[in-house]
Amino acid sequence: MTQYVTPEHQHPSLSTLVTEAQRERAENYLQQAFAEGRLTSEEFDHRIGLAIQARTRRDLNQSLLGLVQVPLATAAIGHHPTYLPVFDPSRNGTTGRTMAGLTHFSGLATWMVGPGIVYALASEGSHVRKEAAKAFNAQVSWAIVLTVIGIVLGHVWLGEVVLPLLWLGWLLTTVLSGVRAMKGEPSDPLISKVVPIRLLRGDGPTRSLTR
Repeated sequence: MTQYVTPEHQHPSLSTLVTEAQRERAENYLQQAFAEGRLTSEEFDHRIGLAIQARTRRDLNQSLLGLVQVPLATAAIGHHPTYLPVFDPSRNGTTGRTMAGLTHFSGLATWMVGPGIVYALASEGSHVRKEAAKAFNAQVSWAIVLTVIGIVLGHVWLGEVVLPLLWLGWLLTTVLSGVRAMKGEPSDPLISKVVPIRLLRGDGPTRSLTR
């Protein structure tokens, strides 16, 4: 876990004001940690808030506390991976987020088939498998809603209004979930909260995004 020296021995550089670029780097780092499953949605929301509001290096360090091993001597002078370009967007984090986003997008053409195939091929506990489970469950929920509404209202004038709106909602929420997954942000589809279908679960020990 990250170590910090006691306040009375903290290096003066910890009071140095951080730049907007350093705050953005911390936000990217937190998004990466969330995508890898090292943060829950609640932890991510809390830490991202700390990063956005951080004014000094001490403040920004708190948003990343426990996520990165930082030697005591390095922490004492206010250095942290946030202050250096240690995050390489070409590494597996971006690859995993891209695949997760594409898994959600595949539902636009295949409904639950595409996400189901990705789920079957992805390793247990991987970020991609978790997103595939979300995408699959969301498509099943939409299929149930659209089928039921179509049967009930398909032959009355109200169905001509409601069904197109539901199809539009399916399109927009599927795209939004894919975009958020690509960014490493929480991507839980709204339909899964309204119709909580959980046929597939992405639970399990988290592994590398590309495993």
